[in-house]
Amino acid sequence: MLRRAGRAALLLAGLLALVLVVRRVGAATVAGSIRRIGAAFWTITLLYALHTVLRGVTLWQALPAGSIPLPSVIRIRFAAEGIEMLTMTGPFLAEPAKAWLLYRNGLDTAAAFGAVAAEYLMYNLTAAWMAAVALSLLLARAALPHALTAPAVGVLVGVVALTAGCAVAAVTNRGLIAPSFRAIVGVFSRRRGEAIAERVRDTESVLVSVLHDEPRRLAAIVGVELAGHALLAFEVAVALHALGLPATLASAFIIEGAVKCVAAMFFFIPGQLGVSEGSYALLLQAMGLPAAAGVTIVLVRRARSLVIGGLGFLLFAGGRPRQVRDEITPAPKC
Repeated sequence: MLRRAGRAALLLAGLLALVLVVRRVGAATVAGSIRRIGAAFWTITLLYALHTVLRGVTLWQALPAGSIPLPSVIRIRFAAEGIEMLTMTGPFLAEPAKAWLLYRNGLDTAAAFGAVAAEYLMYNLTAAWMAAVALSLLLARAALPHALTAPAVGVLVGVVALTAGCAVAAVTNRGLIAPSFRAIVGVFSRRRGEAIAERVRDTESVLVSVLHDEPRRLAAIVGVELAGHALLAFEVAVALHALGLPATLASAFIIEGAVKCVAAMFFFIPGQLGVSEGSYALLLQAMGLPAAAGVTIVLVRRARSLVIGGLGFLLFAGGRPRQVRDEITPAPKC
């Protein structure tokens, strides 16, 4: 009950922030910008669909070879997108849902959760690299407001730490999560720390194997994830072009990269409602572009996510995994 109340309070706070941001930049201005997007909305939606397909490909690459066909994994990725967007729970429900769907398609629990964790880690690691490059360029140009300089430096330090942790796991073939749980929880209860570490170890071993065992597979996963992020940057370029604003790929890359950290920093706010709009507005202003364009891009992205999420939800509701299908197929009559 308290959790639901807290979530509702955060959602209301996000809605209030969204209203304030739109009022500040001008509701009529934002509405006019959305109309100017026009048919470019469908190009943006297609780009996001391709991005979702690529994330399905990386999830498939993280699975044991030959375990589940690629089309089935892509369908699962779209289904997770539907769960994430239509429930506004972010990765908290979508990521376990992917693992559950993989399990229902015949994968064992550790392999399913490990593959999902590996894909999610590589997605966020490549996003962090993109954010680090973008923030470094903005800091070098002194384009960020003074109040955001320290947080930007903090993000860069975090990216270095995350990359170092993944590099250690890749080289040593040893996970860091289970030992960390054992050490932290063990301070209060050694038995409980061992129990939690044991639960985490099997899943983490799958994740570490993705980082360590096959360098070519890891390189392929990184390449596909980076291509997916590039599609998101191209979305920004398409939106800016539709709004009649300078739409170089370099500026689109900086915008997309710089806002990557927003979702990570405000993960506790459902859908980063209000936070994303305000962040985009501030960033575009810092780059000499209208704040209304930033708000418009976020709202258009929310709309395209709902379209893809709706499609994914239909796939989730209409498709049945192999095990379930086998269970309900009536036996042939003799």
